[in-house]
Amino acid sequence: MVTAATEVAFSPDRGVAVYRVFEALDELVAIVEEARAVPMTAGCMVPRGDVLDLLDDIKGAIPTELDDAQDVLDQRDAVVGHARENADATIAAAKADADAMVAAARAEADRLVGVKYRKPWKLPYSQRA
Repeated sequence: MVTAATEVAFSPDRGVAVYRVFEALDELVAIVEEARAVPMTAGCMVPRGDVLDLLDDIKGAIPTELDDAQDVLDQRDAVVGHARENADATIAAAKADADAMVAAARAEADRLVGVKYRKPWKLPYSQRA
């Protein structure tokens, strides 16, 4: 089954766009390598118009999927942060519940131990076992 997303992902235009990015980068490297050096500096002079045209070509050729991927990464960070907050809250609630259960169990155990070791003749008749 081919969806619109798979058509975009596997479109031949995408391959051409990526190839154009590498081609423009190669041209930029060539321009910088062939540029005249500025005396007494490590700088060089490049034709501004040519460089800006190549940079525009690169900008236009980079697939929009890269921008979409950054959006997905930003959303992922938000989702992971929210999940961590929920996990921390759940753990805190579970610890509180466990502490309450242990306290109730200890109180019941203490009550039962106390009843066992009481002298039955000192208890009211209704509480004798």
